[in-house]
Amino acid sequence: MRLAIYIEDSSVVSGTSANNPVLNKRSFQTNVIVEDGSFVVISGLIQDQADESQSKVPVLGNLPLIGRLFRYDTRDHIKTQTMVFLRPTIIRDESAASEIALSRYDYMRGQVAQSHQGSLAPLPDLSVEDLPPAPPPGRPKAAPSPPAAPGRPSGAESAPMAPQPAPHTATPQSRAPGPQDPTAAPVAAAAPTLTLPALAAVTAQPALTAPALASPVKTAPYQLIQVSAVPDIGRGRQLQQRLRQAGFDSYWESVRTAEGDVVRIRVSVERRASKITDALSMLRRLGYEPVLVGQ
Repeated sequence: MRLAIYIEDSSVVSGTSANNPVLNKRSFQTNVIVEDGSFVVISGLIQDQADESQSKVPVLGNLPLIGRLFRYDTRDHIKTQTMVFLRPTIIRDESAASEIALSRYDYMRGQVAQSHQGSLAPLPDLSVEDLPPAPPPGRPKAAPSPPAAPGRPSGAESAPMAPQPAPHTATPQSRAPGPQDPTAAPVAAAAPTLTLPALAAVTAQPALTAPALASPVKTAPYQLIQVSAVPDIGRGRQLQQRLRQAGFDSYWESVRTAEGDVVRIRVSVERRASKITDALSMLRRLGYEPVLVGQ
């Protein structure tokens, strides 16, 4: 990664008025390239300061020879060298950010606990209260379940249920009039009734599920093309700059694999056959081996 660093060290010149102060200012600006987790030490702000002051008794301090007995001279020599230690770290996911935040919070709790002082009888206790412990990390939220189809309870399976056999029940059967009983009134045909197996067969029909009711998925308007994969972030930035100079919309991303951290350089083009073909041919002419992402 590339860091743009600006450091300033300023102080007020002794003896100046508060309305119009005079400042001693020291600063420097630099750019450094460092890998993830490495240390950077910056130095160069060196100050060598000598101060002289005199305190004396009026009149008596100005007398020759014996005036030294009535005045006091002070000489201070201060040499300062400013050094800055930096360790940049790339936070790739939420768990790494939570771990760093908890470690910093535990450090602050320890410093507050060490700053406690014993209380004196005439004075109240001026110590700061201890910070509460850090809450435990939250559990990952479960993925929301797809909405159920209309007319079906939530959590019901879309697969058809096998029909269950219904208990046999005796039903009175009407005897049709025969030739032996000509006076009998004609019996109306009974309406067909649905038994439990018939009801189960009706409900066994496949119902419309949520994916069938959902709107069709829209395809992305851009196509990603992976140009290269390198183990160094600095190398990845250089490839990104070259591709941008060639007219591509390029970017890089760092991913963690079983072999270690890998930096992938990709470009995005409009999802049209002519655009994709032109981009692939141009990347091959530049010496790369492009691969379509998602194919």
